[in-house]
Amino acid sequence: MIKIQNPQEDIVPLTDFRNNLAKIMQRIRERKSPVLLTQSGRAAAVIMSIEAYQELISNYEAARQAVDSLMELAQGEHPAFEGVRPRAKR
Repeated sequence: MIKIQNPQEDIVPLTDFRNNLAKIMQRIRERKSPVLLTQSGRAAAVIMSIEAYQELISNYEAARQAVDSLMELAQGEHPAFEGVRPRAKR
């Protein structure tokens, strides 16, 4: 699971990120946890390692596929029902 582990270090003003880019990027790679960038005190962007990004995308795709399958089941359109005639409502 991808989450902010240490808000004191993982929420960084954009100016600090710019001034300490190499150090913060190394921390992101080592911890595999994202850094939340702020601008004018508000959340502006998230920077994460490629591994964390790939995990996020993989989890999203799996969840999307599960939702699609559940929707197909609910509508009786799932391949598991292929060849099964719907029962007439009584």
